[in-house]
Amino acid sequence: MTAGAQPMFGDTERTVELSWEVRPDGRVALRGDGQDLLLESDPELRFLYDRGFSWDLGNEAAVNR
Repeated sequence: MTAGAQPMFGDTERTVELSWEVRPDGRVALRGDGQDLLLESDPELRFLYDRGFSWDLGNEAAVNR
């Protein structure tokens, strides 16, 4: 390493407390440490799970990935 260079990753330690709440629409709200986050499922990413994944032939066959 050259003089004055910093490593890309260093040892860090930080504790953050978050509170959470499940909303009636199924989303989850996280709050704490100056952050307000809203978590929700992405239907596009759940496609294979919701389809009823199967290796069998027929209408419920696996999607060709």
